[in-house]
Amino acid sequence: MWILFKLLSFGKTLIELGLRFVAWLCEDWLRIVIAGLAVLSAILWFRGNDYRNERDSARTGLKSEIQAHKQTEANYRTASAEALAAAKANKVRVETKYLEIENAQDKDIRIRLAAALNGLRSRAASSNSSGSNATGLSIPADGSVDLAGASEAAVLDDALICTANTIKAQGWQDWYAKVSNIEK
Repeated sequence: MWILFKLLSFGKTLIELGLRFVAWLCEDWLRIVIAGLAVLSAILWFRGNDYRNERDSARTGLKSEIQAHKQTEANYRTASAEALAAAKANKVRVETKYLEIENAQDKDIRIRLAAALNGLRSRAASSNSSGSNATGLSIPADGSVDLAGASEAAVLDDALICTANTIKAQGWQDWYAKVSNIEK
């Protein structure tokens, strides 16, 4: 009980001191303004430390982020340059391979054309000397084609054109098959 009485009297004393302080402040408005500014300054000073710490950590974080961003940019530039160099090298490799295949196929087509055309011409020449069918080519059995109206030269020209076109088509088909197997 005695402790309770002491606590109540202490509380009463604190309240009286607070009321006297408020009465003292209210006597002069300048004191209120000064006290308010003092309280505000104390609050700002304590909070200011928090803000300063936050600001300093933000500046440190910003510096590290800027550095990380610069490093990322450098990495992207390096990777881009490497990819571009690899693409250029691959382009040169593929174009070289295409050219090799094209030259080989062109040479093969020319050789096959020359051989086929020489064979047709020699057959035509040998048949002219023997007096039989001028071209040496087979004639349809049913007579659906009237060869009487076509000259021997026209039949030979047709045979030469068909042979040349067939050899070219086969050659370029072979070329496409070879080129399609190149890794791009």
